[in-house]
Amino acid sequence: MKIYAINGGPRKGWNTDTMLKKFLEGAASAGIQVETEMVYLYDLNYKGCISCYACQSDNNKTYGQCQVWDDIYTLLREVPRSDGVVFGCPVYMRDLTAELRAFIERLVYQYLSFDKNRQGNNAPQKLHTAMIYTMNVTEGIMQKSNYDFILGTAEQYLQNVFGVKPVRICAYNTYQYKDYSRYRASFWDEPQKAEYHRTQFPLDCQAAYDAGKKMIADILIER
Repeated sequence: MKIYAINGGPRKGWNTDTMLKKFLEGAASAGIQVETEMVYLYDLNYKGCISCYACQSDNNKTYGQCQVWDDIYTLLREVPRSDGVVFGCPVYMRDLTAELRAFIERLVYQYLSFDKNRQGNNAPQKLHTAMIYTMNVTEGIMQKSNYDFILGTAEQYLQNVFGVKPVRICAYNTYQYKDYSRYRASFWDEPQKAEYHRTQFPLDCQAAYDAGKKMIADILIER
């Protein structure tokens, strides 16, 4: 069994990266042989969809497969044929990072069907997915500021194409800097954030671990 983690955050070793690793640890702990792989999108050279429409052309050699040859060309073929994938990113401007947005855009669009004679989409199989979000705001601000709707757009496309509703795991009010005194960030209450991080972040990591373990269990039930 193969589970991918697609890391759409730029900071290795920080909140998003830590939670994705915990998710993979949970998946690997499920009692069966599970191969896991972390992909760091910020290390790769690619762009979003360029509207070449090769994946929609009336040509069986290209239909349903992105034809842009860049650093995610192979991933766009391998990830949908894995057993599960967890995406993760910090929330920027109430949305996914540009890197993760571009990756999901390319991943999803190649499988959309606009042929009225073809039912559904062109994904090779059902695929279990999860989304991990880390954000600087509190859960209350997230709910009041329409984050749920904005983040839900990408989740809805993943569900429509791959047939399974993504699991969502959020970490709120995250600790952002190693040393707050070096930045003009007095809006944030650093001692409060530090204490919240100390007590809450381990629980967030446990939620990611549990979600990884449950993904494997859900896949096995379906088999």
